[in-house]
Amino acid sequence: ARSVIKLESVAVSKSSPTKDQLITLCSTIREEGEKLRSLDLSDNQLSLVDPYLLASAVNRLEEVRLGDRCLTHQKAKAFFHALEQGTSLKSLDMTFNNLFSVNPELLVKKVSHLEELILCGCSLTSQQATVLCMERTHLRSINLSGNDLSSVEPVLLANATTRLQEVKLYGASLSTTQLT
Repeated sequence: ARSVIKLESVAVSKSSPTKDQLITLCSTIREEGEKLRSLDLSDNQLSLVDPYLLASAVNRLEEVRLGDRCLTHQKAKAFFHALEQGTSLKSLDMTFNNLFSVNPELLVKKVSHLEELILCGCSLTSQQATVLCMERTHLRSINLSGNDLSSVEPVLLANATTRLQEVKLYGASLSTTQLT
């Protein structure tokens, strides 16, 4: 773990690290990870790690990928509680993690300072999607592909997407009214 934090970018997706390896990695990033900027832990069993330890490591980074069902919905909920605002984190990818149990206001509060947010296939509730569209954030890019957005008011969705530089809605459920 000590040699990893000397790098700027680390990708250990699909590598099946042990619980002890994940804890050591997160602890080392939290305590000594000044140089590391980007971390990809996608498709690993991050539910083995305390979500507060994971969030404390993420808070030190600029770009983090935690996609492909690496957190249970309970751990995802705790992770967002522990995620801090005003950190150097600019990009967060939570692709295919079930986030339906995360409080909508908490979710938006914790991601509002980001520049890029990827919540592809995250089983967002209609309330979460609506609150994401309502709030003014620093987001420049959002990916809500694979989520059901059909209950979001068309004007609200249109206003939210026009504030952004990049919007991806591949496979998102949209109503006919939202598309016209």
